[in-house]
Amino acid sequence: MPCLRFLTPPFAGQSAELADGTVTLGRKPGNDLIVLDGSISARHCEFLVSGYEVIVRECGSRNGTFVNGHRVEAQSGVVHGERVRFGGVEAVLDIGKAAPEDQTEWTASAADRRARQAVAARPQRCSYPTVIRFWPWSA
Repeated sequence: MPCLRFLTPPFAGQSAELADGTVTLGRKPGNDLIVLDGSISARHCEFLVSGYEVIVRECGSRNGTFVNGHRVEAQSGVVHGERVRFGGVEAVLDIGKAAPEDQTEWTASAADRRARQAVAARPQRCSYPTVIRFWPWSA
């Protein structure tokens, strides 16, 4: 399962898994991934995840979303090892294992079928979001 590994202090060392489907990221409750930092908008961006495919979609944030230093205007694909920055917080995408040799099965045309299968097989999500925060006493 893809995950974000945070690089920016004080979040460095924390990570968050990105489940198949849509994962929202922002500062306020109601997002799947809450990052408590003033540079992140209430609903900053969202990740569209299907297997090894990850797309980040900008949600009109004040400080922008960037992939490898390039501002995301609408949406952008993200691959293993690329850096994603939300406002002033940077993370790297870790897919965990390489995509299969036969890339045909991992094209956008197959994404809809996989997403429908994943939704049908997905267990119910937890009722609480993942919160990335700075704990001053954990240093």
